[in-house]
Amino acid sequence: IQRWTTIFTVEVKRKKIVIPLIETEKKGKSIVFTLNSFWQWITYLFGSWVDTYKNDIKTADKIIIDVRNNPGWYVEEAAWILSYFVPNAEPVITMEQKNDKQTLFSQWTSDIFSGKQLYLLINWGSASASEILVGTLKEYFPSAKIIWEKSFGKWSAQTVMWLPNWWSVK
Repeated sequence: IQRWTTIFTVEVKRKKIVIPLIETEKKGKSIVFTLNSFWQWITYLFGSWVDTYKNDIKTADKIIIDVRNNPGWYVEEAAWILSYFVPNAEPVITMEQKNDKQTLFSQWTSDIFSGKQLYLLINWGSASASEILVGTLKEYFPSAKIIWEKSFGKWSAQTVMWLPNWWSVK
């Protein structure tokens, strides 16, 4: 590489970078759920973490949902995660396009987070399903605190059309 009159060599090493879909951490009387993407299986992983931390959640004062730098992906996964917070059969996401309107509803009832102070972290790298998750949680929990930088601003979602043999188109 040459920068003006200086020439130097940089060795590049290829390495696979693995970013977990979800990370959970206990900080004092707070539980932090960091959702890095709404990719397939995150609902299953979120449910596993809720089950693992259920005793800590019951005694926690604060629940922090961190979707900073979460690019979104499957809005259906966000809807299923919202089922842990929103009463059963309540609408959680409505998508409209041209003459079509689709509403996703909470799929089950869980009271594990009821009565907890929610903190929602969002920033410029948060888009799509992560923005929708934060907006819906704020709507259902007016006392939730949003700690934010301006988000991506898309506030839209793509859906997945499944094809034979488990292929899909987004």
